[in-house]
Amino acid sequence: MKRVIAMSLASVLTLGLLAGCGGNSKDNAPATDSAETEEESTAPADSGQTAAADDGNTDGKTVVTNLSWFDTESMKELKEGFEQAYPQYEMDLQYAPPLQQYMEKYSVLLAADELTDLYIMGPDTREEVIAYQCAEDLSDLPIMDRISDICKRTNGDAQGHVYGLSLNAWIRGICYNIDLFEQAGIQEFPKTWDEFVDVCKTLQDNGIQPLVCGKDDLFDFAWGLYTSTEIVKDMYTDDAINNGTSTFAEKYSETFNAWYDGIVEPGYLPQSCLGLTGEQATDMFVNGQAAMIWEYVGNMPDYNVKNPDLKWDLKPLPGLNGESMLQGCPGVGYCVAVNAKNKEGAYAYLDYVCTEEGLEQYQKATNMIMLVDGVDYELIPQIEQYRQDTIDGKYFWQTMVWEHPAAILQAWTVGVQDVMAGTLTPDEALESFDRQFAELKAAE
Repeated sequence: MKRVIAMSLASVLTLGLLAGCGGNSKDNAPATDSAETEEESTAPADSGQTAAADDGNTDGKTVVTNLSWFDTESMKELKEGFEQAYPQYEMDLQYAPPLQQYMEKYSVLLAADELTDLYIMGPDTREEVIAYQCAEDLSDLPIMDRISDICKRTNGDAQGHVYGLSLNAWIRGICYNIDLFEQAGIQEFPKTWDEFVDVCKTLQDNGIQPLVCGKDDLFDFAWGLYTSTEIVKDMYTDDAINNGTSTFAEKYSETFNAWYDGIVEPGYLPQSCLGLTGEQATDMFVNGQAAMIWEYVGNMPDYNVKNPDLKWDLKPLPGLNGESMLQGCPGVGYCVAVNAKNKEGAYAYLDYVCTEEGLEQYQKATNMIMLVDGVDYELIPQIEQYRQDTIDGKYFWQTMVWEHPAAILQAWTVGVQDVMAGTLTPDEALESFDRQFAELKAAE
């Protein structure tokens, strides 16, 4: 049964689910376009990563296998720190880009009962990890006393078990080019949705493309508008979808149609975005080819590396009633495989990550906001202004609460693209989400 379920999950994700816990950076983001980057491994070249994992020993050291969606360059300092602290171990970091390539590899390994010693989970995969019983309960780790409750809830179950060690959170919102705003005579970021639409019109009237976004992040605008309109009033309103007392059509119709009427139909969020990767969209914004982008926090520190003259800031998308909330979610958590070949080494790695040195290296690798007390690190000013709100859990990401999150995220990703392409209306897309959700519930 495990093989059937795991391969079914891989099939769902292969259909085109590329968006996940947000973002598009090849190095640090929770999601990207899978065709852009080949899988990497730090296993010895003469043995191959599979042989190294099977032998469990290389050059007299025991190998700890780690399936990661953070690449080898960003994880280099953390890997080296672990190997220096625990010289008896060597980390075989097997990189697969999120989300599609990562989930395909994870699903194949799970089906074959060959999971790496360490792997990662997020809200999109929590249900599967718990259902397959393939992760150790980490709730007794000493670090848990210092970790935000939202991290433990997002990577655990109702009984208090914690299956993924999540140490940070990501946020995302609208990054805007201050110079382009001023060039169009706009003095401040809009505070309401109507003002936001007016700003888009003003930018376009001045020959400036208002918005840019990669094709697999387009749903974020619709989710963000809903978050700043409905979730800001009631964090648990989408529970009604899970328990059958409401539907996507009932909950999301107002904001989804406002998104379409406000920025899609007038062309402020252009159809050309359907041909852009997340990285291409980021480069367009950084190079001044668009005034605003919906962006993930892990990409932002590189803006002024790519363009030192760029003046920009980060704001949440304003809601229909003038309130606002950032999109965001606890970062992915480390899991220890129940059937790990080197369980002792896997726990040693978690012990190292939870040291002060390890925590600082982990923050540097991920560029996210830490949800562990007592970690000293700096953030760029545009992100620093949201540090405390993030620590306090003042953010929302739909798959944190939806049942069957991976499949419904895929439905939204494709459905919003279809709406952008003109093959579905917003209401038709919502009806399709409800049909798919009902089918998933019926199959439980």
